[in-house]
Amino acid sequence: MSPVTETPASATLIAELNDLLQLDHDALQSYTMAMHELEHSAYRETLRRFRGDHERHVEELNALIRAHGGMPIDVPHPTGLAKLAKQALGGAGTDRRVLLAFRANERQSRDKYVRAAERAAAWPADVRAAVKRGAADEERHFDWVDATLESLGERPDSPRGRARRAYDVVHARAADAVEAVGKRGMVGFEAARRGAARVGGAGRTVAVKARQRPVLTALAVVGAGVLTAAIVGGLGTRRRRRTRRG
Repeated sequence: MSPVTETPASATLIAELNDLLQLDHDALQSYTMAMHELEHSAYRETLRRFRGDHERHVEELNALIRAHGGMPIDVPHPTGLAKLAKQALGGAGTDRRVLLAFRANERQSRDKYVRAAERAAAWPADVRAAVKRGAADEERHFDWVDATLESLGERPDSPRGRARRAYDVVHARAADAVEAVGKRGMVGFEAARRGAARVGGAGRTVAVKARQRPVLTALAVVGAGVLTAAIVGGLGTRRRRRTRRG
């Protein structure tokens, strides 16, 4: 592993890795739901293998975060429940419907990992290698879902197929927007945690509490960021409505 440096850049790297870690936890939930709903045993077995890739990602990301001086946020994103709810609502019925609903979450996983792999050129070698492996896994997973849906009659060039893909993109961008706010919160949390560990008095007390209740402490920061995004988004929507009325 590369040596740890206590710098703001390190806090940003840890936030990037924690964002991927939470994404993999989101995926584990999504896979569990899809596997429960699918009737075709071969499809379930494929998803079981792919789910194993996500379990490996979780292990690798935990190790990398710790190796680079960070604290893993080993839980799903706050958006995870919304993703599952959309998948559950859209996936009732046939295997085709299950996979269509599942694909929206897979697209976000693939796209986020691919973007991270593109940024990874500036990251330590061990991180870069793991993220690129993860991105390759995600592309393989998504390609399988896409090919399987085509075999079940889903035509990407049909009006319905184009509409579904447009929905997948909107779904992914909405989740990305909220999770980006959470990631910024994680940068601040990680930087504050490292800074508090280097000072005495109240600062050291903060660091100790963060170590004792790491996930709760981090989620308080991330959750506050997500809540802020929701409030700001709501205010922006109302402002646009007032502007249109005016």
